Amino acid sequence: MATVSQPNAGHQVQSSYMAGGAGGMPRKAEVNQILVLGASGNVGCELVKNLSENYSCNIVAGMHDTRRQHEKSQNLHKPNVNIVEANMKDSSSLKRAIPKGIESVFINTPSTFDRDTVTCQTIDCLKEAGARHVTLISMPSVDYNNTIFGKQFSRIENHLKSSGLSYTILRCPLFLDNLKLNADIIKRENKINGPCRPDARYNPICINDVAEAASNIVTNPSRHKNKVYKLNANPVNENDVARAFCSALGKDIKYVQVPYDKYRATLLANGMEEWMVDGLLELKRHIDEGAPYHQASPDFKAITGRDPLTVEQWVHNEARCFK
Repeated sequence: MATVSQPNAGHQVQSSYMAGGAGGMPRKAEVNQILVLGASGNVGCELVKNLSENYSCNIVAGMHDTRRQHEKSQNLHKPNVNIVEANMKDSSSLKRAIPKGIESVFINTPSTFDRDTVTCQTIDCLKEAGARHVTLISMPSVDYNNTIFGKQFSRIENHLKSSGLSYTILRCPLFLDNLKLNADIIKRENKINGPCRPDARYNPICINDVAEAASNIVTNPSRHKNKVYKLNANPVNENDVARAFCSALGKDIKYVQVPYDKYRATLLANGMEEWMVDGLLELKRHIDEGAPYHQASPDFKAITGRDPLTVEQWVHNEARCFK
C-alpha cells in the first residue's frame, strides 16, 4: 500500500505514486483486466497512471475521442495500458470498446449537462456486455434532488443500484485541484475570491487521493461490493486555505468574499457553461448553510490505510503553480 508521510507545515509531501509500491514490486490484483471509462478526464487519467505504475493487471483506457485527445492519450501510454475509443454518448462506440465479461470497470462521470442520461446508457451497455463490477464517481449532494448536480447524480446512482450489477459508489466533494483556477489572481493580486463566508467549513479532497482510493477498489472489487463511500478530508474554511497559501508562498494571501451574482458573472465570463456555474453555486450555498454532508468521513483511510492530504500539504506540493 502506498503511503504518504505526514510532515509539519512547510515540508513537501512526496507523491503517493511509487512504481509498484514499497520495494518496487507490483501489487497483486484480484482481477486481470480493468476498463477505465473517461480516462482522459482528471480523475480517470490519474487512475490509469496509478494502476499502471502500481498493479500487475491490464488496463483498458477508454477515451471519448483518441484523435482529438491525442496529447492526453500520449500521457497514458504504458506497457500494460491499451487505449481505445469509448464515447459514452455513442452506444455503438461503447459496445465496441467494452471487453465481454470485463471484471472491473471505472466510470469517470462526464462533466456534461446530460451526464445522467449518458452515464445511465453506459451502465446499460456494461450490463449487456456482462461486466462484473462497476465503480462510479458521484457527489455527496446526491440527496438534494432539488439541485442541478443532486438531480443528475441521484438518477445515476439509482440506475446503477437497480441494474443488478455489483457496484461501488465514490461520493467526492469539491476537489482541492480546483484551487488552481485561482492561480492568476493569486500571482497578480495576492488574493482568492469566492462567495462563501470565510468561516464556512467544507472538506475538499485532491484528485490524486481519489485516484488512489479508486485503484484500491477497482483492483479488488469483491471487498467493496455494493458499498457507497464518502471520500473527503478534514473540514476547512476559506481563511484556512488562505493561510496555507501564505505558508507555502511566503507572502500574504487574503481571502476576499464577493457577492454570489458577481462570482457567477466572473465564472461565466471565464467560459464556464451556465448549468455548471449554477450547479457549482448551489454547492457553495450548501457550504454557507452548513449542509451535513460536509462532515469528515473515515472512508478514505479505511480504503487506503492513510489519511488524505490536508489543504496545507496539497498547497505546498503544488506551490509552483501559484508562483
